[in-house]
Amino acid sequence: MSDRLDRLGVRFDKFFASSGVRALHTALIFARRLDLDSRNIEINDKLYLPSRHEIVDVIRGADNQLNCIAVFSHDPGISDFAFHTEARIEHIVTTGILHFKLDTESWKEVSFGNLQFQSYDFPKNTSD
Repeated sequence: MSDRLDRLGVRFDKFFASSGVRALHTALIFARRLDLDSRNIEINDKLYLPSRHEIVDVIRGADNQLNCIAVFSHDPGISDFAFHTEARIEHIVTTGILHFKLDTESWKEVSFGNLQFQSYDFPKNTSD
């Protein structure tokens, strides 16, 4: 999945990862593959079994000097988050990747209404 993300050409400034072993391990794998220094992974306990609102809170807390971030979290919160965006996806599978664009001046302005859905990819997706 990190290879597919790499093909999108997205370059990350920071990862926010749950303290859960699988999510953190996945963030480390993605960081290595996408050439992100592991010091740019911030572990956040709010992302362990979060509500959709806690995910938004983590995003809103990002430093405005960051242009592109990723969040590594868990279900059911991540699926609830996705469903309440314009993506309207009911279930995000393990290692599923949601890609959003944000057209605001500040991460603090993030809301379910202004996350512009770009794509959803997942391991068994065969469409290219």
